[in-house]
Amino acid sequence: MSGTIPLVRGSALPHAAKFYRSRASGAHAYGAEVIDEWAQDRPKWEQIADVIRQRIADGTYPPRSRVPSVQQIVTETGVAVDTAQKVLANLREQGVIYTVRGLGSFVVDHPPAD
Repeated sequence: MSGTIPLVRGSALPHAAKFYRSRASGAHAYGAEVIDEWAQDRPKWEQIADVIRQRIADGTYPPRSRVPSVQQIVTETGVAVDTAQKVLANLREQGVIYTVRGLGSFVVDHPPAD
């Protein structure tokens, strides 16, 4: 595909890759979408935030439901913790989610229209 690069996961060791996939499949139960390819022209955090916004819009994450945690985003996508934190910070700044310390991040009652 033009304009995209594949997401590299795990390490070169087969057993490490299997461990990663098994962790990712567990996190997938939370409704997070695994991003298999990254667009080269946009930061990863924006692409992950778009996936979460889309899931909020389509009802996968209804109002007051929990969105993936930093650790779940890291596990699902393979990005750094700082990148995952930036995703949630951006969604908070946009008024899409709110965070309760010790409990997680949740969809606001009435997400702002696009």
